[in-house]
Amino acid sequence: MTYNDRARISIYNAIRKSVGLSRSEVADRTGLARSTISLQVAELLRSGFLQEAGKNLSQRKLKLSIHPEKGYFIGALLGTRRFSVQIVNLHYQVVAEMQCHLQNIHDPHSCNTFLLETLQELIESNPQVQGRIFGLGLGLPFPVNFEAGKPDSPPYIPLWHDFPMVDFYSEGLEIPVLIDNDVNVMAWAEVVREPKLDNTLFIKLGTGIGCGIVLHQGIYRGAQGSAGDIGHIAVSEQNKVCHCGHSGCLEATAGREALLAEAEKAVGEGESVFLQGLLAKGRQRKLALRDLQAAIQANDSFTIRLFQKEGERIGSVLSSLVNVLNPDSIILGGSVSEAGGLYLLRAIHQHILYRSPHLATMKLNIQMTKDFLWGGSFGAAALIGEHIFEQEFHRQLGSRNG
Repeated sequence: MTYNDRARISIYNAIRKSVGLSRSEVADRTGLARSTISLQVAELLRSGFLQEAGKNLSQRKLKLSIHPEKGYFIGALLGTRRFSVQIVNLHYQVVAEMQCHLQNIHDPHSCNTFLLETLQELIESNPQVQGRIFGLGLGLPFPVNFEAGKPDSPPYIPLWHDFPMVDFYSEGLEIPVLIDNDVNVMAWAEVVREPKLDNTLFIKLGTGIGCGIVLHQGIYRGAQGSAGDIGHIAVSEQNKVCHCGHSGCLEATAGREALLAEAEKAVGEGESVFLQGLLAKGRQRKLALRDLQAAIQANDSFTIRLFQKEGERIGSVLSSLVNVLNPDSIILGGSVSEAGGLYLLRAIHQHILYRSPHLATMKLNIQMTKDFLWGGSFGAAALIGEHIFEQEFHRQLGSRNG
């Protein structure tokens, strides 16, 4: 990358992270020489990546902003039952989105072939983005070797191990591709939408339990990309065997399947008339999270206690993370969080306050995500977006000049 490439990236990123900047303000933000700014801004304007506004003003006072429709990013989130996709412009404004339900994802080749075709169909149905897709970000529901661009030892679906995800999609779409764990892209979505979040933990509570760690506004992945795998931290209930082969993992005692199993056992013992009534109607043989959510809304005392106990289990692990990392925010997401609502949130909050020191919690904000449905796909789009903006923008400018 040349000096001019680096200068152009610095100028473009300074402008896109603001409402609009004059050339003088760009100089103040970047520290670049005014001659360099004049040259590179002229190139960005000529190529259409920047636009300027402000009639009857000198060139020095004209406000520069990015042209949002000059390019687009695709963000996709793969779940065990659902595939969500969004296309966003350079302002991260959503221009298209879709979801489809999946029967199973056990075979990686057939599954990814279907997903690739789904992405291609979405692009084809939106002609304004064709030829202007800068990259694809993809969030996956299992461990990811970020540097290699491959899944690593996924539980439940071992055939996905080492599947060449990045190569598969980059060849199929002919664009740059990044993959990451689903909880990391969910965490990134929160930071992009709320830039004041500096040190944040995003906790996904679902079939699995994971933590996306954002430190100083950057995703922390650890040495090999496995940071945040809190689902396999041992907790006090050592009699429950986890799919990883060990006993007492948080995921085995507080994940979705464990929660539903505990509820079904209690229903069999007559502890919840409300849930018994749902099963007696004959609509289903087993409980689902939507049933627990309905019970919460009906103020069923057993289900409220169930989620309060769930909050204590989760809170015991999160309090340790608070003691180690001292985050400013904890954001809860995932299907279990959505079902448990405020009862789960309050129980987690209270346990953290009880177990962590005052200095670590005096300004700690704990809340539910505001986007249970699309947060992962949006975060994946923003993930590839930041990568392109920071590292490959000069290539985009060269290949799409004019």
